[in-house]
Amino acid sequence: MIGLLILIIGTTSGYDFKCPAKAEWRLRAIVSCYSEYKYACLFNLLEEKYMENCSNTDQSSIGSKLVFQPLFNLGECNARRYQPIVFTTLGNSECIYSKSKCAEEGQVIFNNDSSSRDVTCRCDYTKGYAFVTKPKNRCFCKPSEEDCSCVKVTCAKLTRGEAFVSIYDRYIHLSKEDSIFLILFSLVLFLYTQNNRKNNY
Repeated sequence: MIGLLILIIGTTSGYDFKCPAKAEWRLRAIVSCYSEYKYACLFNLLEEKYMENCSNTDQSSIGSKLVFQPLFNLGECNARRYQPIVFTTLGNSECIYSKSKCAEEGQVIFNNDSSSRDVTCRCDYTKGYAFVTKPKNRCFCKPSEEDCSCVKVTCAKLTRGEAFVSIYDRYIHLSKEDSIFLILFSLVLFLYTQNNRKNNY
């Protein structure tokens, strides 16, 4: 009876209810449902707020979470979070990891199209930035796994080989459409040059 009263107070009072933190989850579950394996606290899409109940625990697929609608249903991760493993309602109400921001000096986002993986970052080569430490992939870096720090490199510090690599990096970061245009432009320029050479002989 006490557990039921706490549950009712927690979900119907005037303040914005929040699910318990990890450290408080087990205690809240035992007090409310007498078992942490029956307690669930999720966002209710119909009520547009977080709610708790003693129905049971459940799990969803990688890259998603669960919500109440009013029963368990698949939900999308918040744009700022991701879920690389199976989501379970046992101790969780949100996708478990916060996404990196790629907000340090010289960093820009390379890819942010997955709810199951962290974002990838690159250095803004258009402004002269390069990786301090060479990442596993030359085009981008995984901030949750490696150092993605960038440093501004001036032209005076570039060797001929480094300058070539910088130009190559710019080429491989072009979009598909820009790459096709660059190839066609180079071909036309080559043919024009060859034709002029023939006319001069």
